[in-house]
Amino acid sequence: MTSISPVERVWRYALGVAALLAIWSALATYYPTVLVPSPLETAQALAELASSGELFRQAGVSLARILVAFGISVLVGGTAGLLVGFRPRWHPLIQPAVSLAMSAPPISWLVLALVWFGTGSVTPIFTSVVVSAPVVFANVYEGVRALDPDLLAMARAYGARGRTLFEDVYLPALTPHLFAGLQVAASLSVRVGIMGELLGSDAGVGYALALSRIYLETPRVFAWVLVTVTLLALLEAGLVRTLQRRAEAWKRAR
Repeated sequence: MTSISPVERVWRYALGVAALLAIWSALATYYPTVLVPSPLETAQALAELASSGELFRQAGVSLARILVAFGISVLVGGTAGLLVGFRPRWHPLIQPAVSLAMSAPPISWLVLALVWFGTGSVTPIFTSVVVSAPVVFANVYEGVRALDPDLLAMARAYGARGRTLFEDVYLPALTPHLFAGLQVAASLSVRVGIMGELLGSDAGVGYALALSRIYLETPRVFAWVLVTVTLLALLEAGLVRTLQRRAEAWKRAR
């Protein structure tokens, strides 16, 4: 398979963005602003939100909630995945709860959270954790179980125990599975978190998006959607991929 150079990847990405903007502009000329605002109208709405400070207030609230939900999901899902991976007999005990959390649609957990906690920060955070933590658990568990038994036996034969065994054998094998789970969990934390704000919060990007929809301020709706995409990029590219690069550098250094 032919590899693509970094420069070629950048200009191909730029070409895709340009094509998307062209399609968007074409739709905006055909439909009224209340249905499809133009990229320029959306940019103007985004600039107005930034100049008024509302963009940073609402985005800050959402980002804080997303980071809290993501952190709890990684802590709970990762810890449970390790424990159950090391103790396979526990898997049948926890699997029903994991299957329930993964199979139920996020909107059902959001409705329950609204009943239990009402509007506020707890509802979007709870919903994000219930949806994201099982993904981290499943990936970490599979990473532990996928470890080559012969490699593990050889490491133990050479005297590897405890922390040394974990850092030199388990952790390198676990890293690809862990970061695959973190990528999905990051995406879910943003999407489900914003959805939770849209339906059950009094602040945040989702809340602002819902208000804009009610008042038919479609350029602002599009602007808030762009803010949501930016939050997702910050979490995935800014946090998860940075941690992944550092983990890979650590593996090469050992």
